[in-house]
Amino acid sequence: MRGKLKCWLKPIGIPRSEVNLSERFDQDLIRVDFATIKTIPDVKDVIFGYRIDDGRLLYKAVCVSLPTKVTGKEIAIDRWRKGWPVYVMAENLNPDYGRSWMEYEVYPWKLYRDYKNLNPDDTTKLGSVQYGAGAVRISEGFASCITKAMEGLD
Repeated sequence: MRGKLKCWLKPIGIPRSEVNLSERFDQDLIRVDFATIKTIPDVKDVIFGYRIDDGRLLYKAVCVSLPTKVTGKEIAIDRWRKGWPVYVMAENLNPDYGRSWMEYEVYPWKLYRDYKNLNPDDTTKLGSVQYGAGAVRISEGFASCITKAMEGLD
């Protein structure tokens, strides 16, 4: 039996690479790549993707597939996939936001500071993603805070 809803904050992009402000995250299904299977969400978990080196939120999605390993053919086409050899597919829950993410200033770290000031007992900690973790689990309360920030822009 499945327990409580699990929510994740996931860095997207390659560190120290140019941020492509024309990139869109408005597809119905988003491929979410991971370096290791250790931090991969389960089906029905919520994923908040944010852009590395920019910090802005890109999308909110729900995992809809089990982990899949990349193929040698995929690595031959996109060599960077060798470093992120596992992925899940996720249903985009807010494609309108993902289409225009660069126009908004929804920064998970700023939201986190504000949220923790109001909710000091929340156990969410984001530090591991700053040091290379592929994703970090966040509380439902903090996930709700991020969702409200996204939805408050319409």
